[in-house]
Amino acid sequence: MKTANKCSSITHHIQGFTLIEVMVALVIIGLALPALMGRMSNMASTVDYSRDLTIAHWVAENKVQEIYLTERLQNLVPKGRQAGDVEMAGVVWDWKVESEEQKGIYAGALRVWVRVGRQGQEPIVELSTVMVER
Repeated sequence: MKTANKCSSITHHIQGFTLIEVMVALVIIGLALPALMGRMSNMASTVDYSRDLTIAHWVAENKVQEIYLTERLQNLVPKGRQAGDVEMAGVVWDWKVESEEQKGIYAGALRVWVRVGRQGQEPIVELSTVMVER
């Protein structure tokens, strides 16, 4: 009979968390959760910027290749400035190309700027290249 009393007294001592333990846990969660949410928001904006930067590079590289192929296939070397916009990945990208003639073995230098959207924003990509005569 004494064995039964020992088991019942042990079960009465294990009741759960005290109010202070619960309050400490809530304070820890209350401090950690906003920091975690801020970090996740920062990571999401970094992912958006990386995506925009990658697509802007694609737009700039496409424009350089288009100019290169036009020069090779039609013997038309661009002079001066060109500008326009193109849609890629559901976003309108504004591009500007500036070309200058070079002396020697170089046919010309190209600089391409790409920005998100229409005029008025700073370019997020600037690509420079040199075209070589054949």
